[in-house]
Formats: sequence, C-alpha cells, structure tokens
Amino acid sequence: MNFTKELPITRKTAIYKAISLLSKEKNREEEIAILTELATGVPILQWSEKIARDCINDFYIENNRLPTVTELQKNSDLPCHTNFKYLFGMTARQWLDENSKSYEVPKSTRRRALLLASELLDGEEQKRIFEMLDEYPIAKWNDENMSNCLVSFFEKYNRVPIEDEMADSEELPYYGIFKYKWKTTYLKWLEEHIPVLYEEYLTERVYQRDYVADFKREYNRILPKTEVDFNRRRDPGKCCSADRIRVALNLKSWQQLVTYCGLKPFDAMADKIAKERAKIKSVEMIDVDCGENFFFRLYSKKIEKELELLYQS
Repeated sequence: MNFTKELPITRKTAIYKAISLLSKEKNREEEIAILTELATGVPILQWSEKIARDCINDFYIENNRLPTVTELQKNSDLPCHTNFKYLFGMTARQWLDENSKSYEVPKSTRRRALLLASELLDGEEQKRIFEMLDEYPIAKWNDENMSNCLVSFFEKYNRVPIEDEMADSEELPYYGIFKYKWKTTYLKWLEEHIPVLYEEYLTERVYQRDYVADFKREYNRILPKTEVDFNRRRDPGKCCSADRIRVALNLKSWQQLVTYCGLKPFDAMADKIAKERAKIKSVEMIDVDCGENFFFRLYSKKIEKELELLYQS
C-alpha cells in the first residue's frame, strides 16, 4: 500500500517547501526561523508570553504603535488585557507604560511569515498554510489540525499512535479530546477522517516491523520493573507500548511478554537480597581490616539466615 499517495500533505511538508523557496531569496532569515519553529505539526493551543509578544508585534508593524487597553480587550488577534497578569506578571496598563517609550519590533511575525509562505505555494500545500492562518492567533482542535497532527506522527515514527501515548505527549493531543470535542472515540474518529491510518492501526501490517526486537532493546536499556514503568520510560521513536505488543502477540500479561521475549523478569525480592548481600560483603571486608573476623562473620551468617527465611516467605 502506497501511504504517500493516500495520506494528506502535512503542514510541515508545506512549510518546508516554503522555506526551500525562501532560502533562495535575500534577507529572509527571520521568516525562515519563524516558519521552522512552526513546522512541529502541533497547533498553538494556548497563550504564552512569546505568542503574546508576537501578536503585539504584528499589531505594531500594521499600525506603527502599541495597542491600547481597549484594543487589547476587543481585538481577538491580541492577548486579552486580563491575561497580562499571568503572561507578563503585570497589568496591561503597566506593561504598555513600560514599553511605550522604547519598543523594538522585529521585521516579521508569525502571521506575516505564514502569509509570505502562502504566496509562494499553491494547491494542497497552500491550503495547509491557510488552515494555520485561520487558527491565528490561538487554535482550537478541529478536523484539520487533528488530522495533521496524527499524520505527522505517523510520518515521523512509521506507526499510528495509540491512546496511552496521548496522556502526556508534546506531539499528540490529549486522548480525552475526542470524546469532549467530537463525542466519539479515537478509533471511530480515525476511521471517519483518516481511513488509511485506521486500517493501518487494525491490521497486522503495523507489526511487520520486528517489534519484539525493539522491545528487547528497550527492555535491556531501561530494565523496567513493570509494564507501566516500561511504557513511561521507553523512547516512543524506538518502541511502541508494551500492551500494544502484547495484544499483537495474543499475550495476556506483562510476565508472559517478558518470558516470550526470553528476557529475565525483574525480581523485586532478588533485587533486595542482592543489595543486602552487597552490604554483607562490605561488612566482611571491614572485618578483615579490623582484625575482628570472628564477631563479624557470625553477624554475616545471621544476616544470611534472615535473607534465606525472607526469600522463602
């Protein structure tokens, strides 16, 4: 199956084509830097000091002055005056008074860099840029940016993300957004909007890559205690979650997966005993140095007996 032809063009692809064209022009370093930062695939969903400054800069370039408090309140392309306290640590009035006399403005902004990119592109690539402009200044999840986010993840990692990866990821939406925004599940949304990724998710083609080898490498690197520990510490670019591999192999538990892969399971008791034995060894070394072997050897044997009883319990 040729995924390249069936998947929609991503915003990242469109942006990098625009960057390629801009690199042939002189004095475009600032626009290229802005576009490069926007090519992450993830929409800007909340205000930050950096985003607020960028919007104010755009207003300044357009009007040759800073906005008033009233304009901050009414203009949807600017941060609301009530947000200044947590964005800048001061009121909008205080911020404007502080910056009114000397305000350095860059020659380009996010919106202007996107407008420039849209003029250089056409077709689907231009459409991706227009989608980003429609979401200016702060986006909300919609069909377009959600699709772009998931396709970008697939192109980067060569696999479809699963729900547990969406709990805490800078590259993916929070999985609860599908129920909140679309009143549906992640898989049903995927089936309706990106059928090719839905089929990829369900078929065994996802596992044609040697996921067992990937799991073994990550397991030996991490030495996890549990499945949750493995999923939390794994590199998502090198291995998918352990529960997904279990499902593919028709295994019911973490222990079965570890055994299937021929790995040595983490034994909490053995780990504890090994640490205690290390302590005993250090004590015996001190015995020799102090010349009191008899007393300490009895102490060591006592601990060994306690460990044996502990292990048998």
